[in-house]
Amino acid sequence: LNLKSNITYVDASLNLKASTSNVDASLNLKSDITYVDASLNLKADLASPTLTGIPSAPTAAASTNTTQIATTEFVKTAVANLVASAPATLDTLNELALALGSDASFSTTVSTAIGLKAPINNPTFTGTVSGITKAMVGLGNADDTSDANKPVSTATQNALDLKANISAVDASLNLKADLASPTFTGTPNAPTAAYDNSSNQLATTGFVQGRISSIINSAPAALDTLNELAAALGNDANYAATITTALSLKAPLANPTFTGTLFYQSHGFVILLTGIALSQSL
Repeated sequence: LNLKSNITYVDASLNLKASTSNVDASLNLKSDITYVDASLNLKADLASPTLTGIPSAPTAAASTNTTQIATTEFVKTAVANLVASAPATLDTLNELALALGSDASFSTTVSTAIGLKAPINNPTFTGTVSGITKAMVGLGNADDTSDANKPVSTATQNALDLKANISAVDASLNLKADLASPTFTGTPNAPTAAYDNSSNQLATTGFVQGRISSIINSAPAALDTLNELAAALGNDANYAATITTALSLKAPLANPTFTGTLFYQSHGFVILLTGIALSQSL
């Protein structure tokens, strides 16, 4: 039909012809307009065609993303790639939505729920923990009894029988002195150290008396205390200096040399010697 002339062109051509017979002959060679219309009705429009029956077209490659017509095969392949072997119960968006509880914030909801759970490793619980049985934690043989009524094994009881009663231990400890700053009563005793010992060893009365005896060293009874010695020294803390000064004012017995005015008494007479240095016996 596309090779046939449009009826308008035919009419125009006929108008240029003078002979009716020639026109009739030419028209006899053309298709009738009813046949042309019938053929055109079987064709689809180029713009926005409406197809009937089972239209077919070449199937594009799976990666095609253009304005090319998509066949059912192209669509089925694309959907299969999207499903990617998902189980039949989760191969639609509706099934997936139901699996997520129709929760658009499912990830946040789950994260919040997980945050309220305790870890399996080293959990720390709060509040009142319930729902845990003794069998769950390997204590199936344990009994929830009071401390006073808890059973004691034979081995434990035998070990306890070998221990002293706490009241007896306390009584014994009360009779002992502390290691740090002890306070003794009664008559404490300790080994007596050697008299020349000079250490942190405890000093006994025997040690003290021995040291005092070594200091007195057989001094007479009248001079065996510091008070008696002080009285003998006239209670003079500078006794040595005092005696030294006094002796310096005295003349020696042998060959004395006197100064100043000398008084000498002999046979009841007092002889006054002035300015004379005696060099011989009187």
